[in-house]
Amino acid sequence: MAATALALVIGMVGIAFAVCDARVGALFGLSAAAVIGYGIFCRGGAEMHDYWNYAALVPLAVAASAGFDHLARALLEADAFAIEGPYGLVPASVANRARS
Repeated sequence: MAATALALVIGMVGIAFAVCDARVGALFGLSAAAVIGYGIFCRGGAEMHDYWNYAALVPLAVAASAGFDHLARALLEADAFAIEGPYGLVPASVANRARS
């Protein structure tokens, strides 16, 4: 239950970034509209099967990824992380120690 609540919080925060980000705004809008439309027009979905609301994972994932992308870009601009070879993002203090 705690993981679900955490995912919802991350998704809700990410919505602000997804709406403002031109790269994922359309994808978020279309997937959210599909989920909302399905919920409105197919009201019996929950009665027919237990997984009718799994489509909500798509806009949630898009929103969370937009939020994490914004966070990663902010950390890179603040020089908190450095891009190091095959390891991807590592703390800048570790990267500086490895160089010396």
